Amino acid sequence: MKLYPRVVRGGSWDDDPDRLRSAARNYSRKDWKVQDPQLPKSIWYHTDATFVGFRVVRPLKQPTLEEMAFYWDADLDEVRSIQEKQRRGGR
Repeated sequence: MKLYPRVVRGGSWDDDPDRLRSAARNYSRKDWKVQDPQLPKSIWYHTDATFVGFRVVRPLKQPTLEEMAFYWDADLDEVRSIQEKQRRGGR
C-alpha cells in the first residue's frame, strides 16, 4: 500500500504572517515522525513537528444571538450539496 503525503493546512507556528491562512499548504515529511511509537508509522502522528498546531479564532466582541444564528447555523442542505459536488470532482 502506497501512502501519499498528508497536507498540513493553515501554516505553522514557524511561518511568516502571510502564510498563516487556511489556503497555506505544507506536506508532511518522514523526519516529522521519527519518534512516532506506532509501527507502521502513523500518517497523522507528527511527533517531531512541534511547530504544527491549531489556532482558535474567536470574535473580539461576543456577537448577538441573531449574528450567531446567521453565521454559525449551518444550512445542511447546502453543505450536503457542496459535499456531493466535491465527491464528483467539482468545487
